[in-house]
Amino acid sequence: SITNLGYVAEYRADLWGRLFLTIAGRYDDNDVFKNATTYRMTGAFLLDNLGARLHGSYGTGVKNPTLFELFGSAENFTGNPNLSPESSKGWDAGIEQRLFSDRLTLDATYFNNRITDLIQGSGITSSNLNGTSKIQGLELTLDAKFANQLKITGQYTYTNTKDANGTELVRRAKHIASLNLNYEFFANRANLNLGIDY
Repeated sequence: SITNLGYVAEYRADLWGRLFLTIAGRYDDNDVFKNATTYRMTGAFLLDNLGARLHGSYGTGVKNPTLFELFGSAENFTGNPNLSPESSKGWDAGIEQRLFSDRLTLDATYFNNRITDLIQGSGITSSNLNGTSKIQGLELTLDAKFANQLKITGQYTYTNTKDANGTELVRRAKHIASLNLNYEFFANRANLNLGIDY
């Protein structure tokens, strides 16, 4: 068994109804792995005259191995009790644009993550990759509303991954796309939903 107690504090600020800031900190008290302190900061700025919003964030994180990764056993898998937690630093920045009286919203976001000691499935077990792995990419989102009952959401993400040696990470899709259609009826008391992922 592993016991982890997490303590979180967050502060939010709304300045002049245009600038929105948050800062959050977390302390994890773990009885097996080293205790960890992480944080995250976000910011958004409204450009009302252009119908746009600038947004970004920066944060750190720690992910401990799961019990299965440490001690699990299956036909083609044996746990690795020597795994270490992985740690990460990441940031993103983007712009959101509203059009046609807010019936259409477009968003483009660039993201960049650095993960040290990434836990990776390797053959019949899991292991920590040496050094720092790099994950970066671009995410595009479209939200469209029609006649107040039909909403269409589309998303595309391009992700480029490299380990410390410059080799592409396995089992990480370079292209991910999704489309979701939602139709509300019976005075918004019911909806019909169709989702497609690629």
